[in-house]
Amino acid sequence: LKAGSRRPSHHHPSAMCFMCFDTKPPAEVSARGPTAAKQNEILQMQNRPNEFAIGMMAAPGKEPLAFCASCLTACCGFPACYYRKKVLETFGRGVEDYTCFQGYIGPACGMDPASMCKSCDGSMAALVCEGCCCPVTSLSIARMQLMDARDLHPDPVDYQLIHLSNACQLMSCVCDIVAIFVEDLRECAQILDVIADCITLSVSGCMGAQIEHELKQSAPTAYQMQRD
Repeated sequence: LKAGSRRPSHHHPSAMCFMCFDTKPPAEVSARGPTAAKQNEILQMQNRPNEFAIGMMAAPGKEPLAFCASCLTACCGFPACYYRKKVLETFGRGVEDYTCFQGYIGPACGMDPASMCKSCDGSMAALVCEGCCCPVTSLSIARMQLMDARDLHPDPVDYQLIHLSNACQLMSCVCDIVAIFVEDLRECAQILDVIADCITLSVSGCMGAQIEHELKQSAPTAYQMQRD
């Protein structure tokens, strides 16, 4: 891509279900807890000047190995641990700069990860625990740190994912309430959970592929050159 040029869009209309959602940022998020914190961080990045070298939709085609590995092993935490460490090494001093969720997740449910996990700063064991216990959130943290380091604005697909997440939250809530009175709808609620899990794994694969491609575009830091 030439400087200042925009990436052409060649999305197939039926490529993924979230393509029917708006690419414009939503006014607010309806999710709660860590998910809401991640989505609000993304919304705050919308006016940044730079864009990803490749969009999330095109990332699997450019980095198929990273996509498959991130998608198929996302629930195990392998992609989260790998990319958290790799981003820390690319844009800092490696694991030495690690903090719990890198400060992106604020207080939730009466707990503040930043203050509770202060003793875990710089710990490889803590990084692995984070990646294995909160695999998708941790992978998202790696991507947000990458966006901060390179001053990137969100991919339009980010906004579609937020819209999709808001829709899933609403549908799940409605199904759970109605299922109290209509027993047959309990299976429908379970089906929604399975669909949400499939979407999560697909998105994790796209994130891993996009992070992998973006890291290849990054110039090595002094820390990396010294380590190599």
